[in-house]
Order: sequence, then C-alpha cells, then structure tokens
Amino acid sequence: MSNRLHSSSMSQLFILALALLFCCGFQPAFAQDWVGRIGGVQANRSPNPKTNEGRIQSKRLDKRSKTPEEKASSSPSERLDEKQGEIEQEIEQGNQARDKNDYKQALAHYQRVFRDLSPKEARSFYGMGNVYADLYCYDSAIAAYRNALELKNNYLEALVGLGYAYAGKERYDEAREQFQKALDIKRDSTEANIGLGQVYAIQQKYDEAIALINLVINNKSIPDKDRAAAHLALGELEWRRERWPEAMAQFEKAMSLTPQQPTAYLYLGNTQLTAAYTRLSSFGYTDIRKAGMQYLEELHASARQATANLERARERKFDHPNLNQSLAVALAYQFRFQDASTQLKVYFDKVKELEDRLLLMEAKCDVGFNRLKAEFHWYSGYIYYFESEFTPDGKLKAELIDKAVDQFNQAIILKQDYPSAYGMLGNIYSAQDKNEEALDQFKKALLFETRESSKASRNLVVGSAYARLKRLDEALVYVREAIRLKPTEASYYETLASIYVAQNKIEETIAALNKANALRTGPAINPGPYYYLGTTYAIRFLQGKKDEDFNESLKWLKKAIEIRPDHVFSYNALGAVYEAHSNADEALANYKKASENDPKNPEYYFSMAGVYYRLKDNDDAAIGLLKQTIELKPDHARAYWQLGQVYYHKKDVSEAIRQLLNAIKYDSKYLQAYLDLSTIYKVQKDYPKAIEYLNRSIEVAPTDYFPYKELAKIHEEMRKNDEAIHYYREAMNRLEANDSSTRNLYLGRMARLKGQYAEAIELFGKVNYPDEPGQKYFEIGVTYIIQGDKRAALEQHKQLVQLKSALADELLKKIKEMK
Repeated sequence: MSNRLHSSSMSQLFILALALLFCCGFQPAFAQDWVGRIGGVQANRSPNPKTNEGRIQSKRLDKRSKTPEEKASSSPSERLDEKQGEIEQEIEQGNQARDKNDYKQALAHYQRVFRDLSPKEARSFYGMGNVYADLYCYDSAIAAYRNALELKNNYLEALVGLGYAYAGKERYDEAREQFQKALDIKRDSTEANIGLGQVYAIQQKYDEAIALINLVINNKSIPDKDRAAAHLALGELEWRRERWPEAMAQFEKAMSLTPQQPTAYLYLGNTQLTAAYTRLSSFGYTDIRKAGMQYLEELHASARQATANLERARERKFDHPNLNQSLAVALAYQFRFQDASTQLKVYFDKVKELEDRLLLMEAKCDVGFNRLKAEFHWYSGYIYYFESEFTPDGKLKAELIDKAVDQFNQAIILKQDYPSAYGMLGNIYSAQDKNEEALDQFKKALLFETRESSKASRNLVVGSAYARLKRLDEALVYVREAIRLKPTEASYYETLASIYVAQNKIEETIAALNKANALRTGPAINPGPYYYLGTTYAIRFLQGKKDEDFNESLKWLKKAIEIRPDHVFSYNALGAVYEAHSNADEALANYKKASENDPKNPEYYFSMAGVYYRLKDNDDAAIGLLKQTIELKPDHARAYWQLGQVYYHKKDVSEAIRQLLNAIKYDSKYLQAYLDLSTIYKVQKDYPKAIEYLNRSIEVAPTDYFPYKELAKIHEEMRKNDEAIHYYREAMNRLEANDSSTRNLYLGRMARLKGQYAEAIELFGKVNYPDEPGQKYFEIGVTYIIQGDKRAALEQHKQLVQLKSALADELLKKIKEMK
C-alpha cells in the first residue's frame, strides 16, 4: 500500500468555489447604506411665500406705533393699507428667518398673520407649511398646505409644497397628483415640473423625469436660479442612478449659474464622498485596510475636496444640522475621527436646540425630530464602524464595533422602519460570521425599504446572506428578483454566478459572468469580474481536465492581475490552477506572489506546502511551510492534517498520528482526519482502532458512504464476510442515485464474498471510472486470485500496466502472495 494518505482532489475545487462565492456575493450592501440622501433638508425646499415689496416699504421705517390721534385721523383706506403693509412685513420677516434656519421666528411671524392680522391670508399657512416641511413635520406641513388651498384653491406654490410633503411621507401617488394639479394651473411651472420629475426619478421612471426637468433647463425665459434648481434636480436623479460623474457635472452647472446658492456645494460634497467610497468598496475588500495606499489616498483626496465644498455651503449661510453630518463623514474619510465626532455633537446640539425651541409649536413633529435624532445615531454608528476597519488593535476594534452596534440599535428605537440601520447591523453581523443574525437584519432592511432605487440592492444582499448559509435555492429567489428590478447592473450577475458555482452549475456560471462583462462599459478598473470568470474556468478545468478551460482560466486571471498587480485572489487562484495542471514551479511562484502581497494570510503558505508535498516530493519544505502556517494560525486544523499526511509519507507513523489528533482537537468534525487515522491503524492491522475511528467518522458524517465502505473492507480483511456485506449494503444506501459504477462495484464485491464469482466478474465489468479506468481490471484480477487462477489474474495485471494504473503494483503484490 502507498505510504501517502488519501487526499481528495475535490478539496481545491471546493476552496475555489467558496472563494468565488464569498468574494462575489456580498459587495453591494455597504455603498448603499452610507447616505440616505445627498442634500439634507433643502433637497426639495419650497420657495418662500411671495410678498408685495412696495407694501413693505410703505411701513413706518422708525417702527414707532402711531399715536391715538394719528390713528383717529387715518381714513379707512389708510388703515387697510397699513394693515396690509404689516401683513407683508410679517411674511417677509418670516421668509428671512426661514432663510437663516431660524424656524421658531419664521413660524411666529407667519402665525401672527392669521391670528392677529388676517385669518384668511393663505400665504401665512403656506409659509407655516414650509417651516414644518423643513423640519420633517410632514403631517403638520400637509395640514398647513391644505389650509392654504382651502383659502386659495389655485395656489400654485401650496400645491407644489403639498406635493413635496406627500413625497416626504413616501406617498408618491398623492405627491404626483398635487404636482399635476399645479401644472394644470401653469404648464411651465418650474417648481411643479421639477417636483413631478423628482417623483418620477424616485419611482425609477427616469426618461419621464429627465423630460420634465429638461423642460425647465431649456426654457430660455426663466431666471438663472430656476435653471440652477433644475440642474440640481437632474444631478439628484443621476445620483440615484449611481452615475457620480454625471451628477457632479450637474451640480457644477448649478453652481456656475448661482455661485452664492449653497445647496449645489452641499450636493457636490456629498456626491464626492459617495463616489470615492463606492469606488473603494467596489473592489470587494472584506477588510479595506488591504486596499493599499493608492486607493486610500484617493479616498482621502476626495474627502478633502468634499470638505472644501461643504465649507463653501456653510460660508453661503447653509446652517442646517445635516451639513454637520456630511462634514463628519468627510472628516472620518480623512481619518480625523475626533473631528468627525465633534461635528456629530454639533449636529445633535442643533437638533436638540431646535426641538427645545419648538416645544410650544402646535405641530406633529415627533416623527420629524425622531428622524433627525435617529440619523445622529446612524452616522455615529457608521463612523465607529468605519474607524474599526482601520484599527489594528483587536481590543479597540471590538470596542468600536460594539459602539457601532449600540448606535444603530438606538437609531432603530427612534425610527423602527429605518432600513439603513438594519442594513448596517447586517453588515456587521456578516463580517462576524453571525450569518443567521445578518440575514434577519437584511430582511428587515428589505421589508422597510420604500425607495424603489434601493429595493434591488436590498434583494441582492438578502440573496447573498442566504448564500452564505448555503441555502442556495432561497438565495436564487432574491438575486433573480434583484436582477428583475435592475437588469442592467453587471455586479448582480456576478452574484448570480457565485450561487451557480456553489451549485456546481458551471455553464450557468460562465453565462452569468459573460452577461456581467457584456454590461460593463468604459475601461476596466476592477479586477473582480475577470477574477470570477478565471476562477470559474479553473473549476471547470478541475472537473474535466480540458486544456481549453485551463487556458481560459489563465487568460482571465492574468487580466485581473494586469488591472491590479496586487490582486492576491487572482494569484492564489492561478496557483491552484497551475497546481491542478501539475506545474509545480508556476504554482509556487503565484502562491508566493499572493503571500508577498498578504504576508499574514496563512492560506498561501498552506497551499505552497501542498505543492512541495504532492508535486515536488519535498517533505521537509512542506513541513517548514506548514509550521509557518500554524505560527500564523495556531488552530489551523487543515495544516495539522496536512502535517499528518507528510509525516506518514516520511514513515514517521507516531508523529503522523499526533498531528492528525491535533487536527481533530481544533476541528472535532474533521472527517478526513478520522479517515486517515483509520487508514494508518488498518495498515498496522490494528483493526479495533481502525474501526473506532471509522465509527467516529460516521458520527461526524452519517450520510457519507465512504466510512461504511472502509468498514466493509476492514471486515473483508478480517474474513468476516457477513459483516463486510452488511457494511457494503449500508454504503450503497448512501450513494447518489446516478452512481451506477460504484453500485456495481459494491454489488460485485458482495457477490465475491458470497462465492458467486461469475456474477461478481460480470458486475465488475460494468464499472467505469474515468479517473481510474483500471478499477474494474483490478477487481476482476482479485476475483481470479481468490479462485486460484493465476494466469487470468496476470492478464488483468497486463491491462493495468497498459493503462499505467497505480493499481498494477498492488495487484501484482497480491498475485505474488498466491500459493
């Protein structure tokens, strides 16, 4: 018998399949959850109520009250004119206060109009509606806008404001109805066309949205501020489509038209942050510290640009708390975590001040302020989590993660339908391999997601979570739904491919990856798609050993490395492909490249050890690399198992047993280690020990046929034929239904044990293993040996020699032992 223990050729295939699954399947969640909107409170800001400036100017400049004599001498028309002047003055002061984000004063001025001056002045209710909408008090805003419309049913601005308030409540059909009513009054209304366009954009009706917004942009008669607002809306639409350069171009156009208007700077800064992080995360890093300085510097540079634009928004009097949120993210992306925390504290203090000052408002604002406070906790959690990604100190990293989890949970307490908070919790649990908990959070995120543009990615993440749990049929349901919702997203087909490859559907995998590549436009900047395709061809090569698959695998993996020379996944996959092709030197060169780029990853040293052991027959080099693997990961069960194999090959049986027992110590369900121990004891004729470890392997894998087959062979050697037949029958019961060759093999052995030699030979003749075509000749030869027909046995040996089968020597040994 060979002094090498059994090593399944399927192990490398399984490792590659898992690599493809886990590198491809979980990317999209992070970029989706970092910012829920780009602009903050002023994203859909309704214009202030209009005033009659002439009336305002007629009011006494010294602001002294008239004396009784002056009042008595005033005519009714003068008194009416004076009252109207006061109305105009209050509304203008309300407008000015709102523009300064002094919402309490703004509300007080608007309220004084209808309480003290004119209860039928629609503009006062419209102004109040604007203040409530700015503070997310959408129920109160809707009530105020409706009051304005009851007083003036064709009030264009109130219809637009009501449309935005309904949109804020995510009641998009009602929002669309209000904007349409406004357009019925004035077909070329800038605000109504932009508002309706934004609703269409939210509902992913992009062509309709663009057409409406372009009506405004192409209207030569409108002022620059209206055209700038349209460019902002178009930029926001492009942002929703994740077309960052196009979005930034629109914001820059808005800035050129109205350089002193702050919103464009805010939008541009936030988009720069989103684009930079999305680019970094698109490379599929599970730990973005491994991204390398080039990519991190790109993030820092974009964050510095964003900070500058956000500061420009502040210089232009934008002082809403959401500016501090955005600055916090920009500073965190520059690793200025303390400064980021300071900005969030400023944000919270501003929100609390607003809440305290507006306690006496007769408004339904709990939801609005809860949302603002929930976002404080969300951003705090996000920045803690981001900082943890770059913290080498394990203890501090764990503390930051715990703080992040606490903040996301606090956000959910305040806003129970907060999809991004559930999504981030899912990300954290997934990174901790708490896959059931992650799935639960991702499903909640999907349940509460109302943005049509995000439902596709939410479905994708749920599908990926099911895939990590190996619930692949359920994973397919969600991934296919994601593709239905967003059929042009290349990365979704990559995730689909990751599930197909785990199901061993190689052709479907390649088709999905080719679809992904076909959808990509522009120069290749991401090695991922080429890595996935190369790995899939590698798996097909491992299955079929066809050179065309081998060559395709090399082509795509090398393409991935051309795009990014430090792509360790591709070097590792190349190493596995060359190893499967028995090219030891190329395999070692690529594994070494992977280890140079990721020197603390034990897997690359483990893989190199396997090459030295299996292909170069250099046991000492293999032992050295395996010990290096264990230094990096002391509980690396597979490394101990491999050491057991190497020591057995060196004929150091006691050390082999010790290392295999170490493998079981660190992985009590390590089936192969139990099987190898049973093999060692079987060779030593210590059948009780061999049987003991086979029985333990059955406890680990009760549905696996292999331990029963080995028990049958041991009892056959012990000449306990009835027991051997029993175990062959148990092994047969666990075979796959289409495995006819193994079934005939076991039936033949059972017939042979019963002395039914002719039947046994007939059954062995039906055995056909492509990987070992000599098996049937070996079994027939053994049958002839038992019958005492040495000449017939030698004929079978001759067939094995012609096939260059490893079984030839074993059969010849049995022939020589014949009496």
